[in-house]
Amino acid sequence: MESTKWYKRISKKIFSRVTAVIIIAAILFSSVAALAHGSRTTLEYTPDGDIENSAENILAKNILHQNMFDYIMTAVPQNTLWGVYKTACNQIARSNFKSALENIDKCIGLYAGEGEEVLVDLWIKKGSLHTLLKEYDKAIAAFDKVLEEDPQNAEVLLIKAQVYYETAQFNRMCASLEKYLILRPDDTGVASLLESLRREHEKFRVSGTSPEKKLIDILTKAQTSADSGDFEGMIGYCEEYLAAAPDDLPVRLLTAQVSFATEDYEKTLYHCEYILNTEKNSEEENSEAEFLLASAYLQLSDFTSAEASLTRVLAGPQPEDFPDIYYFRGICRLALEDYDGAIDDFTESIMAEQAIQASIFNRSICYLIKELLPQGMEDLKRAADMDDDEDVKQQAILLLDGIKNEGEQVIVVQ
Repeated sequence: MESTKWYKRISKKIFSRVTAVIIIAAILFSSVAALAHGSRTTLEYTPDGDIENSAENILAKNILHQNMFDYIMTAVPQNTLWGVYKTACNQIARSNFKSALENIDKCIGLYAGEGEEVLVDLWIKKGSLHTLLKEYDKAIAAFDKVLEEDPQNAEVLLIKAQVYYETAQFNRMCASLEKYLILRPDDTGVASLLESLRREHEKFRVSGTSPEKKLIDILTKAQTSADSGDFEGMIGYCEEYLAAAPDDLPVRLLTAQVSFATEDYEKTLYHCEYILNTEKNSEEENSEAEFLLASAYLQLSDFTSAEASLTRVLAGPQPEDFPDIYYFRGICRLALEDYDGAIDDFTESIMAEQAIQASIFNRSICYLIKELLPQGMEDLKRAADMDDDEDVKQQAILLLDGIKNEGEQVIVVQ
């Protein structure tokens, strides 16, 4: 077990002894006028080698003068990039990292060419916040965005190396340090660090152990959490594993499925989209991720996206365990007022003997909306006479009573 801790032992020699490991200036606007023109004052910080401290130091830790921000907050409209940015900075100062990340994302959406330095700062903050939230794969993606805009940003290469260290990605960590040394060839501390890491890694490789065992340990913890019913803990361990092995698609798909089961639909979307955007997925993984993506969109009432995903699933190979797929697309089309398309889908669902009673009921809704009363009433009576789903039966009876007794059409979509 001791051999698996070599990263930690070496890191104490390295990341802590390298002077000025990360020196990144954070934005500090000195006045409302400076806000308008993008001028800024910079302060420098040096972390002590711990990744969380590094991430905090890479953030706007120069937000120390709260009275200044109170003044700015009264002067800057809150729906502008600068207004949202200041809100995020206040949240960072209070260690409210999750809310700060949401606002930094809003800032990136509001960015409209205010300057490369502003965009770089936003992506640095985004990566650092993801790091603090232990969302390491997202942190790396954000830091890569920084390097797209500013390839000479040596400090970001160094914080990337620390993230790779944290997730036991030895080769990627070394690659980041090598790129850093190309930009900073006189940094003897990092050069010594890289040499020590390679020497230590070779020693463990020869002895038959390696840092990869850490990944096996993480998956073991994930399984233990699942066995005890701690599915949120399982997701946490799976995501820690995926930070080091992002293209392990079976584990990523499992993470998406458990996230859906625990009603974390945003996380479901993230992992499914990752699978769909990689070229390494199989047709089966692609279809399963697409169907799960559609299911999450449905839960979020994003019927346009759900309908598009279900259409893509239906265009490809479909695993046998996809339940009620035509019915769900019919629901999307009904919500989007595509009544003819919904009728076709509910008919397909009935013919496939999937969600029969609910399909008949919702098809009746489409007919009634289209003023095709004979077909609508026939389906409605069929749904009211069936006993497959008591909730659907009661809805059908309620609607029939409304039409017969009061002439009111109370339309309910299941």
